[in-house]
Amino acid sequence: MRKQILIGFFLAVASWGYGQEVSFEVSLSADTIGIEDVLEVSFSLKNARGSAFEAPEFEGFRIVGGPNTSSQMTIINGEITQTSSYSFILEPLDIGEYYIQPAGIIADGEPLETELKTVWVFSEGGVKKKKSKEANKKAPSKKRTIIKM
Repeated sequence: MRKQILIGFFLAVASWGYGQEVSFEVSLSADTIGIEDVLEVSFSLKNARGSAFEAPEFEGFRIVGGPNTSSQMTIINGEITQTSSYSFILEPLDIGEYYIQPAGIIADGEPLETELKTVWVFSEGGVKKKKSKEANKKAPSKKRTIIKM
């Protein structure tokens, strides 16, 4: 009896994830950065098992980190979502307009591609950089002079 309950439980869990939409998407930490900033690019595959991940050529950027991989599974109200992510940290080589070309992956036997993304690189730092400089400013310190006789 116990064995039948366990088999039924595993079949129910397996069927919850069945039929959910498969997607392969790209996300950027920002679409506008400064020449001294870094850009994080993440490619996420949802609700499928992926193989043969093919990263794009990151023209105009130097890879300073990655590929980093992560996997996640969530169960909310009986719905199972599986996500596999591949991320890169990029440093711009020059100012200008650049494109993050599509990445490719084979998901459950089907080829998928991400969309093209545009990134603008300016000579000045991005919003995050300006905020961090202001946050690092310290209040003026009061100097105390001690004279010993």
